[in-house]
Amino acid sequence: ARESLHLREAGHKVRATTLLDGVDDDERPLRWVRGGLDFLADDPGDDWPICNIVTNPPYRHAEACIRRAIDLGAVKTCMLLDISFLGSQRRGAGLFAEHPPARVWVMSSRVTMYPAGYEGPRGATTQTHAWFVWERSRTGSPVIGWINPADFR
Repeated sequence: ARESLHLREAGHKVRATTLLDGVDDDERPLRWVRGGLDFLADDPGDDWPICNIVTNPPYRHAEACIRRAIDLGAVKTCMLLDISFLGSQRRGAGLFAEHPPARVWVMSSRVTMYPAGYEGPRGATTQTHAWFVWERSRTGSPVIGWINPADFR
């Protein structure tokens, strides 16, 4: 949510939403997150068209979120997913055959993610994440590259 504020301050139009209800935050500038909205079911209304969709979807709904973004006509769709998302015969013959990503940006080191406000113990993860990027006008095989998260701290 904090990232949406930085994007807004840079002059971008941002619609930050979450399925969880009750997270509207009138206290913070520019209403960081609008709660109670279901990306997979709700009509985007007047906020559409949105050029780019950037999210870390629930893994079990990742393919549905990708397909929804493509169906809505997003110019660019970026999903932060576990790298194992590539390893599926069903997705290989379905989603990836129909809509191959333009790029896959693999995190060169493992990134542990905690919920906002988390105060508990911190530990390492065994997951490797990547940004999967679809572009509306792109066809062909994806380009694969690597991102070193330490370069962005």
